[in-house]
Amino acid sequence: PVRSRYPEGHLQELLTTYSQRAERAVSQLVTASVALCGLAAILLTAIAASPLIAVAALLGVVAVGSLLRPVMLLTQRASTSYAASDRSFAARTAEIARITPEITVFDVREPVKETVGRLSADVAGSLRRIRTLMRLGASLYNYAALLLIILAIGVAQTVADRETLAATGSVLLLLVRALAYGQQLQSQIQASHENAPFLEKVEEELRSLNEAKVDLSGGLEVDEPAPVVLDDVTFGYTEGNAVLRGLSIEIGKGEAVGVVGPSGAGKSTLVALLL
Repeated sequence: PVRSRYPEGHLQELLTTYSQRAERAVSQLVTASVALCGLAAILLTAIAASPLIAVAALLGVVAVGSLLRPVMLLTQRASTSYAASDRSFAARTAEIARITPEITVFDVREPVKETVGRLSADVAGSLRRIRTLMRLGASLYNYAALLLIILAIGVAQTVADRETLAATGSVLLLLVRALAYGQQLQSQIQASHENAPFLEKVEEELRSLNEAKVDLSGGLEVDEPAPVVLDDVTFGYTEGNAVLRGLSIEIGKGEAVGVVGPSGAGKSTLVALLL
């Protein structure tokens, strides 16, 4: 039942695109962790130099992060949409590749071309939104952080004495250095939001497949092929929806039997049952 729900090409997508994007998400989180450690070290140094100024600057950094939170959430939503449209595009492309002769014979190339074009446009549109949000997030962080530093310099020049101004200068120099770590942290976290839906989908599919695992142990060796007999067999992938009804067949040793029927008649299901 689990496999019957899979569209064509879905397993290939999970094993290639999805697993690669999931690995990228984990790698981005590791890079973000390294950047966070660097940022924390600089902020601790700034606090040691001037606790009051450093705490004020830290609050400003938190404010900048809050400003970027909606952009990150929009990035994740756009990525979820991209993952779904990309999966649909891959499945439909695999299906079209399989039935190319039928498409040609029935002369339905134009409708198929329109379908592929529409699906391709959906994927491109989702990816374009993600890239725009990524650039927007990086730019917002840079400008907001620089504005914060400029404001701090202005305030320090207005109200601070010479000793406080010197401490403020050293703290601001540290914050300028921290800006690089902060930018790296922000960009990696936002990038991980882009790849998170792929990681979540891989984990979801692994859970689903493991829960549906079938124990195939306990089989018996067959010394001599015996006739294959099905006696009044009824089978459905879901309860109350039979694919085969009242099927009886006997296939003797060395016998070749052809199974003929329209699409959806249950030919593949019959072969799966024989296996």
